[in-house]
Order: sequence, then structure tokens, then C-alpha cells
Amino acid sequence: MALDSWNKEFSEGAQTLEEIQNVLGCYTIDLSDENMRSKFTTRRGQISIDVIPETFLQDVYGLYERGETWRIVEYLTPIPIWWIHRFPVRFPLYKDIRYLITNLRYDNETGLLPPYLEEDQDDTHKDQDLSNIMI
Repeated sequence: MALDSWNKEFSEGAQTLEEIQNVLGCYTIDLSDENMRSKFTTRRGQISIDVIPETFLQDVYGLYERGETWRIVEYLTPIPIWWIHRFPVRFPLYKDIRYLITNLRYDNETGLLPPYLEEDQDDTHKDQDLSNIMI
């Protein structure tokens, strides 16, 4: 049931995006520009995206309740974007949070445990080059 709702919202969002692109045209980010790529990559040069570890979910809900959403950045953790595609089960949907959430194990000393290690899978995609992806 939640999946049906999500699919409906996704379809509506895709339709809105298409309408905006038809009006404004298509814009891409040139990741061949070193300065621009540095804004979207991790220290290893991979394209990254910020997620909130599920461990901090109650803290984040507290920020919403207190009207302190500006502090959510304190809980954001960058991950290589390819993790989302390769391990989608590790990024469940939370409609009431505007950020991606991950159920990967989080340690205060080391951060998120990579999904390919936690799930005892090979790490052949660990250094996958996604520099040619246009966002």
C-alpha cells in the first residue's frame, strides 16, 4: 500500500519534472569541470549523496518537532551514489523525512559500514567510476 502511494507520488513528480524541462529546457552539470565535480564527489572522487543513518532517526524527528530542521545537516553522512542502486534495500523510504535514510550499521568512530562488507558481498563495484553521469 505504501509502495502504491510512493509510485503515485513518483509518477506525479516525474510528470512535473517533464513539464518544467519542457518549459525551461534540460540542464546538466558538467562533471568534467574539476571545480564542479569536487562539489559532488567524495574524497575518493566518487559522486556522493548525503543520507541519514537510521540510528539518528529519532533525533531527526525531534529536530522536526522543535522546528530546528536547519540542524539536520549534523546527521548527514555522504555515501557513494552507486550504493543506492546496488543495495536499494539498505535505503528504505521514509515519506515524512526529506532526506534519504539508510539502515546500514553506523559506528561513531568509523561511520557507516559499507553495504558490501556488512552483507559479506564482494566489493568489485567499490571503485566504480561514475564520472560520466550527468545529474
